Amino acid sequence: MPQERVIRSVENYTLPFFVMTGAVLFMAFFMIAAAWGYLALALVVGALDSLIQLLRPKPSR
Repeated sequence: MPQERVIRSVENYTLPFFVMTGAVLFMAFFMIAAAWGYLALALVVGALDSLIQLLRPKPSR
C-alpha cells in the first residue's frame, strides 16, 4: 500500500534571486559603459592629436 507523501513548504528564494539579478545587471551595464568610455577616450585623444598636428607649424628647411 503506497504511503502518502507530505508536501511541505519550501524556502522563498524570490528576493535573493531579484537582488542577484539586479547586481549582475548593474555589473553588466557598468562594464558596457566602461567599454564605451574607453572607446570614446580613444576617439577624443586621436581627434585632439590630429588637430594638434594640423595646427602645428611645419619646420622650414
